[in-house]
Amino acid sequence: MWTRKLSLECVGLAGKRVLIRTDLNVPLHNGKIVNNSKIIAGLDSIVYSLVKEAKSVMIISHIGWPKGTRNMRYSLNQIAEELDSLMKEVHRDPKSLNKYSQVFKLYSASHTSPNVKFLSDCSGPEIEEASQNCPPGSIFLLENVRFHIEEEGCGEDTSGNKIYASIDAIKAFRESLTRLGDVYINDAFSLSHRIDSSILGQGFETRAAGVLLNKEIKYFKKVMYKPERPFLAILGGMKIIDKLHMIDNLLDKVSEMIIAGAMAFPFLRKLKHMNVGHSFFDVEGSNVVRMITKKAKQNRVNIHFPVDFMSCSKLGAIQIETVRTGIEEGWMGLDIGPETCSIFQRIIMRAKTIIWNGPPGAYELDNFRTGTESVLFDVVT
Repeated sequence: MWTRKLSLECVGLAGKRVLIRTDLNVPLHNGKIVNNSKIIAGLDSIVYSLVKEAKSVMIISHIGWPKGTRNMRYSLNQIAEELDSLMKEVHRDPKSLNKYSQVFKLYSASHTSPNVKFLSDCSGPEIEEASQNCPPGSIFLLENVRFHIEEEGCGEDTSGNKIYASIDAIKAFRESLTRLGDVYINDAFSLSHRIDSSILGQGFETRAAGVLLNKEIKYFKKVMYKPERPFLAILGGMKIIDKLHMIDNLLDKVSEMIIAGAMAFPFLRKLKHMNVGHSFFDVEGSNVVRMITKKAKQNRVNIHFPVDFMSCSKLGAIQIETVRTGIEEGWMGLDIGPETCSIFQRIIMRAKTIIWNGPPGAYELDNFRTGTESVLFDVVT
């Protein structure tokens, strides 16, 4: 059952500090943004907050999985310049906005171009001070919230051992987040199934769904209530465990399911005894493979996996490898292969309704985007 959610557009924002949890987990290559679509998609909630005269907008997000440590490879400082540039672009020409182009045009006529300021942490006295003592209409991008182990509750030490945050530390961290805003906005649909500290919005008197979250819920409801059949789910990405609830729910709805990307490797190792070489392997996810396939069988849902892969050696050589031969030691499977693309095309072509979450390959790398582009082409044609 879907419950009614308070929307950002129903909240009084004038003079308020707005904390927006968005998803800026964009693909990066050598520190450069490969695809900025997630950043663009999140602009509407920021713009709406400015139009409604919010005192400040603080944006909290993450990149990758730094495992609760301050790994600058995953710093959101890499995003700040792009976000600032996009905000200046829509200030000059609001037509590119999805929803609020007209009202932001009026706002832009009487307000100077907004600046996005990057802050080197996401909690603590200095960040709280910035949220309190700032000019009206200020925009702040906070550092990666996953640098704090209290965000997810667990992480890894330098030796790869699992470590856990104490209950008191998690509570203190969540309280520190509440001091950054008067209103909490969740605009991260892809993360809303998680119980991360920045997702729950605990301690905020006012919590609401952002523009993007509302839009995605609207489309998701349309698909999930009365889908035309055959109903196909395409799932990609890295970790099964991050999408376990989604998989479980979809198995009650869909006719067929494609599982690709690194998510496929635990299934192929468990079910086909495939050697996955040096490919990313979700150990935790491998423990639920049997449970997922059992439910799929009970519900008569066919799950389809890749049959071949584009793999890469440490030296950058590329070759096609199959489930039967396995992936060589020292090699990584980074994309689906040509035979898989052909098989997936036939499955996609017979579907009447499709829900897609996550890429089937490392599309941020030039040599490994063919699989994702192939699936995308098949879905839209």
